[in-house]
Amino acid sequence: MRGLLALTALFVAVLGKETFLDVWMGVTDVASPVDIRVPFYNLQSVKIYLESQNIEFSIMIEDLQMLLDEEQEKMELAARFVEPRDTDSFDYNNYHTLSEIYSFQDMLVDENPSLVSKMVIGQSYEGRPLNVLKFSTGGSSRPAIWIDTGIHSREWWVTQASGTWFAKKIVTDYGRDPALTAILDKMDIYLEIVTNPDGFSYTHTRNRMWRKTRKPNPGSSCVGVDPNRNWDAGFGGPGASGSSCSETYRGPKAHSESEVKSIVDFVKSHGNIKAFISIHAYSQMLLYPYGYTRTPVRDQAELNSLAKKAITDLASLYGTRYRYGSIINTIYQASGSTIDWTYNQGIKYSYTFELRDTGRYGFILPANQIVPTAQATFPDEMMANVILKVPSLLYHHPHHPHHHRRHYHHTS
Repeated sequence: MRGLLALTALFVAVLGKETFLDVWMGVTDVASPVDIRVPFYNLQSVKIYLESQNIEFSIMIEDLQMLLDEEQEKMELAARFVEPRDTDSFDYNNYHTLSEIYSFQDMLVDENPSLVSKMVIGQSYEGRPLNVLKFSTGGSSRPAIWIDTGIHSREWWVTQASGTWFAKKIVTDYGRDPALTAILDKMDIYLEIVTNPDGFSYTHTRNRMWRKTRKPNPGSSCVGVDPNRNWDAGFGGPGASGSSCSETYRGPKAHSESEVKSIVDFVKSHGNIKAFISIHAYSQMLLYPYGYTRTPVRDQAELNSLAKKAITDLASLYGTRYRYGSIINTIYQASGSTIDWTYNQGIKYSYTFELRDTGRYGFILPANQIVPTAQATFPDEMMANVILKVPSLLYHHPHHPHHHRRHYHHTS
C-alpha cells in the first residue's frame, strides 16, 4: 500500500507542475501494475523517484518511437498495393486510415444492400460524419444492439480494426451461423466503428497517442475532452478531471461533445436498444456499471453472471483471460462514462470491453494480433448469451415518455 500511495503522490506532485507523464493504466489496486509513458528526457528523474520510494518497476517498451515507426512503415507498405475493390480484398490484418475505413463502410453497404445501410447520426467538431452501420433483416421499431469502437482515439489501432472485421463477419455469417442468424432475425445491430473521427485522424497526422476529442477549450491552450467522461452519469464527480489539459478532462458540461451528444440523441430517439457494448483497449476486462459510484446497480447479479459466462467462454474457446466486474471495483472510479449513462437510460445490458493486451504492447498492439483479438472478442456465443438469455428482451418494448423520434440520413 505504501508503494501505491507513493506512486499516487508522484502523479499528483508531477502532474500538478508539468504534464509529462502519460498514464496508460492508472492506479486500480495494490496487486495490479500501473503503466506510464515517460519521455526520455524525464526517464532518469522518474527512475530515481521510484527507487527512492522502494517502488518496483519494469520497462514494458524500451523504445516506443521505434515501434511507432515500424507501425507506420507497415501501413505505408500496405498502402502501396492496389486499393481493395471489395470487402473480400480488404486487408483485415493491417491498420487503416480514416478514409480507408469510410471506403470500407461504403463497399460493405454496396455489397449487402438488403442487410446493411449506413446512417449519419451527426458530425464531429471538425465536420467529419459520424457514420453508423445498421445491420437489419427488416421491420420497424425492432429491439437493437449498439456497438461502438474507438471512442478514445489512440485505442483505434485495435478497437476500430476489430470493428471492421466484425462488420464483415456479420454479413458473412448471417444465414450460416445459428447464433448470429437468430439475433438478426429478431433484432438490429448498430455499429459505430469510428466514434471519435477527429481524434482518430489526429493520431495519424500528429500524435499517435492522442486520446481525446479535438474541440478547443476556451481560455486554454489544451485541446479536447475525454469523451468517456462527458456523459450525464455522475458527471463532474471523482474519476474525471476539471482541468482541460488532463487526459480525463470531463468537458464544460455533460454531452458538450458532438461525438457524445449524437449517440445520446440516437439512443433516446430509438427507444428500444436492449444491449450497449462499448469497445476499448487495453487490459482485457469485461466491465459493467457503475463507474461513478460504489452503489451496485439493481441488476448486478445478472450482469455479473453474464460477464462471468462470457469470459469463461472466451477462455475455453481462445485461451484469452479477462477480468470482469463493475467499473469502479475492477479498474477505477470513472464518472461520466458511456455505459453508466446507457444503463441509467434503461439499457440493462450495458458493457465495456477492454481488449488485448495486458501491458506487453499497450496501445501499440502489433497488426498481426488484430484478427485474433477480434475473434476472441466477438464470438457469436457471447452475443447470444447477452441477447437471447431473457426471452422478454426480444419482445418487450419499454415506454419512454421523453423519447422523441428523430430523422437520420440513411444510405444503402
